[in-house]
Amino acid sequence: MIRADILLYEAPDVARGNGEIWLTGVDGTNFAAPVLIGHYVEEHRYLSPDGFIEAVRTGVPTSGVA
Repeated sequence: MIRADILLYEAPDVARGNGEIWLTGVDGTNFAAPVLIGHYVEEHRYLSPDGFIEAVRTGVPTSGVA
């Protein structure tokens, strides 16, 4: 589930967002990440925890999130 509002301010190549990505791992662990996590990974070399990466790959729905 992705909840996001991404807006461009002043400079057209600068994205700013105010949302979260919610994921559930196969072991039931819930994860939340800022919607701009892709930016952090690509531009700042952020590496998410292994459990989060696995949750992205498996696509397990997070219950209770519509």
